[in-house]
Amino acid sequence: MKIASISCIKNEADLIEDFVRINSTFIDTFVFIDDSSDDTSLILKKLAHEGFKILLVEQDNSEAEYQQGLLISSVILNLIQSGFVCDWFLPLDCDEFPTVTNKFHFFDELRKIPAGVLGAYKWETYVPTRLDFDAISESPLLNSFKKRNPEGNIFYKIVIPFNLAAEVILDPGSHGAININTHIRCNAQELSARLGHFPIRSASQIIKKNLRAVNDFLSKKNKVVGEGLHVYRTLRFLHECRYSLTLDKLQVLSLEYANWHSGEYSLTDQPLWISPYKKIYMPRQIDFNDLLYEMVEKSWLNPRGNAEYSALINEFLRPQNN
Repeated sequence: MKIASISCIKNEADLIEDFVRINSTFIDTFVFIDDSSDDTSLILKKLAHEGFKILLVEQDNSEAEYQQGLLISSVILNLIQSGFVCDWFLPLDCDEFPTVTNKFHFFDELRKIPAGVLGAYKWETYVPTRLDFDAISESPLLNSFKKRNPEGNIFYKIVIPFNLAAEVILDPGSHGAININTHIRCNAQELSARLGHFPIRSASQIIKKNLRAVNDFLSKKNKVVGEGLHVYRTLRFLHECRYSLTLDKLQVLSLEYANWHSGEYSLTDQPLWISPYKKIYMPRQIDFNDLLYEMVEKSWLNPRGNAEYSALINEFLRPQNN
């Protein structure tokens, strides 16, 4: 059985190597729609040089009006039309890791899914237990996280059989899909595997991600109702903390991710399913001045062309002689 993951990624240098090394135990081809300005692309090229099968896809987001579901559906269709073949497509974000400990058992479950039906697995959210995840090379996910209990709101993500992949349009977040021929929502059969979710890894990661996400959502022309709700809630939390996160604050943010104020949570001692691994390509730290520059240059508030505005920013940032 051949499985291909497909992911929209943006500035995931702290986690992209973990994603490939861990999930390669059952994923044959990694398809990435990459819109990064950090070391993500460089790390992926190094992993491809090691022998991992990585396919980088260029896609114009404007055609799908920045809708992730439409974008992934379009890429899948283009792959199929170009001759790409697999048995299953797994839409995954870079912070998602199916809890597959036995790939043959996973394959057997997929084979039992009836024709015309999707697979689905539940999210399980994991919470950081230390602040220095992005500086650890020895199995950082394995050694830096514990499972949230209870999970709270239940979210599923789908798995798509190849013979159905060209006939569906994915929801934002790939939580479901609609058949384009019948216009009916596809049925899904739940798998025993869960989807390990690591949305918050470090203070710098979530602050940078949130600032970029807020800017992206403000510029989005065709928002879906409820889309990005957690982005604005996270922004408010970060603002109240004055963008200074202790481990306690980071854990609160993680425990309440997509489940704001919905109950009491704790961390379990349940061992993670991940096997030990070595992380080789440690990401370069991005200075917040660089982040601010990027946001201003590409901002929806930018009244001029990027080239002209960049020149003004450069002039402003140039050291002045006293």
